[in-house]
Amino acid sequence: MIESFVRQLPKADIHLHLDGSARPTTVLELSKAQNAELPTDLEELTRMMHVDENTNSLDEYLSRFSVPLTVMQEAEALERISFELAEDCFNDGITYAEIRFSPYLHVAKGLALDEIMVAVWTGAQRAMAQYSIVCRFIVCGLRHMTADQVDELARLALRHLDHGVVAFDMAGSERGLISQTHPTAIEIVHSNPKLRLTLHSGEAAGAESVRDSIVECRADRIGHGVRMREDPTLVTLAVGRRVALEMCPTSNLQTKTVLSMSDWPIRQYLDAGLPTVICTDNRTVSNITLTHEYMLVHEQCGLTLADLARVADYGFEVAFIEEGERKKIRQQAREVASKLLLEHGVDPEGVYKVKEV
Repeated sequence: MIESFVRQLPKADIHLHLDGSARPTTVLELSKAQNAELPTDLEELTRMMHVDENTNSLDEYLSRFSVPLTVMQEAEALERISFELAEDCFNDGITYAEIRFSPYLHVAKGLALDEIMVAVWTGAQRAMAQYSIVCRFIVCGLRHMTADQVDELARLALRHLDHGVVAFDMAGSERGLISQTHPTAIEIVHSNPKLRLTLHSGEAAGAESVRDSIVECRADRIGHGVRMREDPTLVTLAVGRRVALEMCPTSNLQTKTVLSMSDWPIRQYLDAGLPTVICTDNRTVSNITLTHEYMLVHEQCGLTLADLARVADYGFEVAFIEEGERKKIRQQAREVASKLLLEHGVDPEGVYKVKEV
């Protein structure tokens, strides 16, 4: 009964990596077509793309990306995987998805950065024409990249604002403060208010990484942010600035950011007034769906149906899409969610106390 509610609840996944969410069956097909040096057995290949609770760190978790990236070096493959991810999201009750990826990871066979952007946007457009889902993209720099590479990706994001790009991110192993390692890229992002900023912080690194992202880099949202709780003044600062959190429970367990769901701080953040959104991170690497993540948080953290509906609503509230479109998809989601809540004996007015302005 609860799972049916969650599956039907319109949801936004705003922290979703393209390369970490490719279907194993598709990777196998592409591998054979491209004569890639990958296992030809689906079970073995799938094992190589998944992690489990025995993963020791974020770095080990990130190593799983090498398998799908092997076949994501051609435009047709990128378009297909983009389309299929949007399709998988739609089948998971997701009506809005912000898909992120780092274009420099797809140049091994000579694709230009702009060609890569066109390919993923074309795939998403096909999905949007076929399904009731809206997709946008976030361009990721990676912390280990050179400053010149990250600066070029920030400029690439600006060039493709009319082709689905809404934001820029810095991902990868959390070493060093972004304001010190990539200051020019951050300034490039802030040169155009249409390009928003979300930063991976507070996952492997401590609260100081989140403070750097919010104060020095002026991020609109934080990816993960689990360790922000180590500094209560930072939580207060984030609430005051209305900085939203993109939180990914299973991923955080697998990377050992937390050791159990009882230690996962979503309730603390929600009670503090932080807009907090449940996301998948990597559907394939973590072997999960967004419905699964909502159920996990319901069962392990005690979030009620009203709480889950409010978290889902936050996803639309803090979406980076153009304002008029954002209000439209949020209102559509609220209308469906309100009917579901009533069917389960929950007053939607208690969930949506603050009306959209």
